[in-house]
Amino acid sequence: MITIYHNTRCGKSRKACGFATDNSKTYQTYEYLKEGISKSQIEEILEKGKYTIHDILRKGETIFKENYKG
Repeated sequence: MITIYHNTRCGKSRKACGFATDNSKTYQTYEYLKEGISKSQIEEILEKGKYTIHDILRKGETIFKENYKG
């Protein structure tokens, strides 16, 4: 089963759910903003996707731009 780490206000997240539905994929959503996210969940996402932490940062967010850009 696919897990979509979902933010209901995020267009890309909604598109991912729509894509899964349109392609008859079984999925569950995990609302990480409500439920929280653990270090082990983040490590699992990085490992499965072969990502680095930098790959999954939300670089367009104001908090990132003000505090971490560059």
